[in-house]
Amino acid sequence: MKRFAKSLVSFLFVLFLVLPAAGAEKMTVMLDWFPNMDHLPLFVARDGGCFAEVGLDVEILAPSDTATALKLALAGKVDLAVTYESQVLLAASQGQAATVTSTLVDRPLNVVLFLKGKGIEKPEDLAGKTVGYTEPDFERLLKAALADRGIGDVETVHVHFSIVPSLITGRADAVIGGYRNYEVTKLEQEGYAPAFFTLEELGFPTFSELVIVASPEKARSSSERIARFNRALEKAVSVIGSDPGRALDLFFRALPEADRSFEEAVFARTVDFFPRRQLLNEAQWQAFADHLHDKGVIDEAVSVGGLFFRP
Repeated sequence: MKRFAKSLVSFLFVLFLVLPAAGAEKMTVMLDWFPNMDHLPLFVARDGGCFAEVGLDVEILAPSDTATALKLALAGKVDLAVTYESQVLLAASQGQAATVTSTLVDRPLNVVLFLKGKGIEKPEDLAGKTVGYTEPDFERLLKAALADRGIGDVETVHVHFSIVPSLITGRADAVIGGYRNYEVTKLEQEGYAPAFFTLEELGFPTFSELVIVASPEKARSSSERIARFNRALEKAVSVIGSDPGRALDLFFRALPEADRSFEEAVFARTVDFFPRRQLLNEAQWQAFADHLHDKGVIDEAVSVGGLFFRP
């Protein structure tokens, strides 16, 4: 009987953490793409009770494509959206300024990916090679970065999101747009030996891979809720660092169809990229905005100070 009572208490405690607290305020967050390990702090915060502790009931939504989340946030259709720093700056340069409220992944995961044994050991070895790209803006930035280093005679090809097959089949010698956590792990598990250059090695200023935004109106009307949301995110990242086993269990409970061995390998390459504090770095953002403008990716210069959430 005592064992049963103890089990019942444990079950009710877990249920209390997972279910929204009575009277919790609802918020919606739309992801940039299908749920994956890059979004781990959101799942830990939701299913580990961090949002509930600050009185929030957060619904996590998946979009139809990578541009949907930012558009819906700007239109006020969702409270918050996960998107990319480059997309935020591009929208701002076109007069559609979002308010950046939080950071989900605070350094670039994006790399120039290639296979070992293909004659590429340093960036200069890309000369005479075919480099694939996933997004046209990355093609422009890559060409500018290579030109700055005096590297010419590089052919580019749009591989869309067919990153791994393009490398395996030889359609591209290297690809910009693959992630150092996902595509590197995928190639390894398929028996290949991947390597990469970080974008910083090629002269890109550092930037945040994934950020969270709201419309300026939502940021003003929901300022206090967003501040609580950020506190919960910080708590979730703390849980990930102190108890990674629990964090992974919460992730797989939310996404039972995920390949556990693969995602655990991805986790090992991702965990250090989650920010422990929600402090936006204005100088870093401005350097990247200026870089995008200098290289012609955005037409109008952007002053980033007005883009940040001020609780």
